Amino acid sequence: MGKNTSLKQSFLILTNKTSLPLIQKYHKLFTATQNMGDIVVLYHLLGDNSNPNLEDVNTHIFDDEVLSSLNYFPLGFTLVYRVAIISPC
Repeated sequence: MGKNTSLKQSFLILTNKTSLPLIQKYHKLFTATQNMGDIVVLYHLLGDNSNPNLEDVNTHIFDDEVLSSLNYFPLGFTLVYRVAIISPC
């Protein structure tokens, strides 16, 4: 009949700052989810943080221009307003 497709998940961490706890959380999530999908740090570039220095981390870097390059109108002045750390209960 049809193709047998297996779904793969993506785990995203959105941030505009780097820190040791962020990198540690990334590696912990990477280990915990390596058989379930990919983990990516979405790093929001701002004026003064042009070098995220995230070696050995799967990173996608973007800035506020990403919306206008896709012909979308931004709803606010920045894409990252606050960062929440979600831990399992």
